[in-house]
Amino acid sequence: MDFRRHHIVVLVLAVIMIIILGLYGAMENSRMAMAEERQMTESIERGLELYARNCSSCHGPLGEGCVGAPLNRPEYRGNPADNQSTAAFLENTITNGRPGTGVPSWTKVSGNRWASHTAMPAFARSQGGPLNEMHVKDLVNFIMLGEWTKVFGKVSEIERGIDQSKLTFRDAPGLSAAENKRGQELFVSKGCVNCHRSGSRGSAAAADLSFVGAWGLDEAFLKEWITNPSKVKNRMPVFWSNYGPEVDTSRTPAPSPPTFMAVPQMTDEEADALVKYLMGLK
Repeated sequence: MDFRRHHIVVLVLAVIMIIILGLYGAMENSRMAMAEERQMTESIERGLELYARNCSSCHGPLGEGCVGAPLNRPEYRGNPADNQSTAAFLENTITNGRPGTGVPSWTKVSGNRWASHTAMPAFARSQGGPLNEMHVKDLVNFIMLGEWTKVFGKVSEIERGIDQSKLTFRDAPGLSAAENKRGQELFVSKGCVNCHRSGSRGSAAAADLSFVGAWGLDEAFLKEWITNPSKVKNRMPVFWSNYGPEVDTSRTPAPSPPTFMAVPQMTDEEADALVKYLMGLK
C-alpha cells in the first residue's frame, strides 16, 4: 500500500513539474516575443529619426520620391525576417550607395518621362559614411515597417528652434539683386521654405533646391510643378539609371506615389518670378 502511495505521489509531482515547466516555457516564449517586439519598435523609432535626418530631402517625407527613388512601395513593405531579399537589397543600397552625378541630373526619355542619373552616397561607415551597421538595419526596419506619416513631424521636431533668419539663401548667379530678393521673398511667403531649402535657409523635409536650375528641368515644367504639383504628369523620374547616360526604358518604370506638396496660392507673375529664381540656381 505504501509502495503504491509512493508511486502516486511521484506521479503527481512529475505531472506538476511538467505543468510548471510548460508554463515556464510558455511564459519564456512570450517574454522573448515581447522583448523582440520591443526591440523592433525601438529600432523603427531610431530608423524614423535617421530617415528624417538623412533621407527625407531626397526620398520625400512620405517616401514618395523626387531626387531619390520612391521607397513607400508595397514591394518594400513587410517583416524583414519574412522578406529577407528585400531587406538585403535595401541594406546593400544604403551601405554602398549608387553611382551617378553629385547634383541631381534628369533627362527626358521616351513617353516624355524622366530618367535620373543622380548619385546616392554610401551611408555605411565601412564605406566612409556616417552610419554604423545597427543604424543601417534601423533604416531598413523603418522603410519596411514604419509609419511614413510620422516623418514630417520628426523633421519638424529636429529643426525646431533653428532661427531661420540667421540662415542665408543661395543667390542665383546671373540674376540681379532685385530678382534674387524677389524670388527669395516668394520662397518664404509661399511656404516653399517650410519643406525645401535654398542655401542654408529652409527645411530638409523635401528636396534641396539649391541647384535645381542645374537638374535638367525646363521653366514650363517647373512652373507647372510649383503651381499644380498634384496634377503634373511625370512629376519625377521613373527610370533610375545611376550608371551613365544610357537608360534602359524597357524596364518597368518605378511608381510615382502622390506628392506631399501642397498647392501654393500665387499669381502668374509671382510664379514666373519664383521660377526665374529657381531656374537660376545653377
